[in-house]
Amino acid sequence: MNYSIAKATKAQMDFISERYWSKSPKWQQNRYNFIAFVACDSQNNIIGYLVCEEKEIPIMPYGKDWFIETIMVLKPYRCCGIGSALLDHAFSAAREQEIRNFQGSANPTKEAHAFWAKNKFTFFQYGRQHNDPSREEECGNYSHIIFKQVSKIDFYSLNRKTGRYNFNMADREQIDDIFFSYIEKECVKFYHDKKDQIKGIIASNADGEELGFITWLEMPLMPPLIGKQWYIPYVYVKPESRGNGLARELTAEVMTRAIENSITQLLMVHTNEDIMPYWYKLGFDIFIYRYLFRNPSGKFPVGIGKNLTGYDKRI
Repeated sequence: MNYSIAKATKAQMDFISERYWSKSPKWQQNRYNFIAFVACDSQNNIIGYLVCEEKEIPIMPYGKDWFIETIMVLKPYRCCGIGSALLDHAFSAAREQEIRNFQGSANPTKEAHAFWAKNKFTFFQYGRQHNDPSREEECGNYSHIIFKQVSKIDFYSLNRKTGRYNFNMADREQIDDIFFSYIEKECVKFYHDKKDQIKGIIASNADGEELGFITWLEMPLMPPLIGKQWYIPYVYVKPESRGNGLARELTAEVMTRAIENSITQLLMVHTNEDIMPYWYKLGFDIFIYRYLFRNPSGKFPVGIGKNLTGYDKRI
């Protein structure tokens, strides 16, 4: 079908506000401050729209992101690629403005999750399972934060190793030491009762000297998503071995093993916001918890993740 996509005019913002968001004071008062894109048919009728709110990233790597307020395509025009085209247009515009990433939330329906999965967003489950039988499409499912980096960093170029290091699975004694020395002290409480489920890789040099490690914890994706994900509690390199790319190679090793095990995404949630620039440079998607809560310390817990295999074949 024929349609065009462009940035919304004020008149189109008025139409969207009055037609779809008349009960929202936030929209009525601030609609011209949002970033919006509309899809129109050949008669210039609006058949879909995407609305974002620009926000300052309060931590490194700083800059701005676009929080997705809403995306909608009229029912007769769905499943024609219009929603994805709206996202593609927005991402192109965001790159021109050096926006770093997109964040939003996925409604607890299979349709919504399939859409964001098709467009290669990363998911982080939050809130409780929806169990209202009167809302059949949501019942049994969870809502998710969705996030995706804007830049076109070649994430899979991460999977390049120099051959300088040996990588071996950690035994239980090594995992216990890692858990009590690092994970229990420095990671979010989510990991604290899961010691026996954590696995890891130890990196060593040709002489057998241990130089660093990376750990992971396998968890199922939450409904309506299907599949498995690996949470990464901790990555560590000895101070004297830093600056040589070992952390990147450890991450690449985990990524390789995850793909071999049909893992859908890698994910990390951490209270140390200073780690974000490292993962961002590697092409990981990032999100900030500021929309949910803030630590008493004033720091923002952060999330880092990456879609490895694509959800569209798994939902």
